[in-house]
Amino acid sequence: MRHIICLLIALAAAGDARAATIYECLLTPSAENRWLADFVFIGHDAAADRVVVSDILILSFNDRAPVEGRIVTDNARRITFAWELFVRGAGGQSARMSYRLTYQRGDGSAMATARPLGYDRLFQAAGQCEVKQRN
Repeated sequence: MRHIICLLIALAAAGDARAATIYECLLTPSAENRWLADFVFIGHDAAADRVVVSDILILSFNDRAPVEGRIVTDNARRITFAWELFVRGAGGQSARMSYRLTYQRGDGSAMATARPLGYDRLFQAAGQCEVKQRN
């Protein structure tokens, strides 16, 4: 249910996009990994050079709004998206997180990473993405 709510909010927020490629990615973060969501929505409008990213963490920490992302790599084998998010932990500690999600065009697999800027820690999750064209 959480996946569906996140997707509906993100789709509504990205509604101003013209033709776009939609990536709906299901990830499997480890139980102790709370900095990567299990569902990530990415809308990519190549004509407008715009990337919109949403997940439950973004909606929680960014006033219920998706964030702008960017493309880091785009070739025949993969596309990698990147974005940043300011987060606050349960103990009050805050950090700016740097996120990346790489989608492998050949098999639909995805690898997501989250790194708190200024720290050596790296969080990872793997999964699959379903890609849709929206007109």
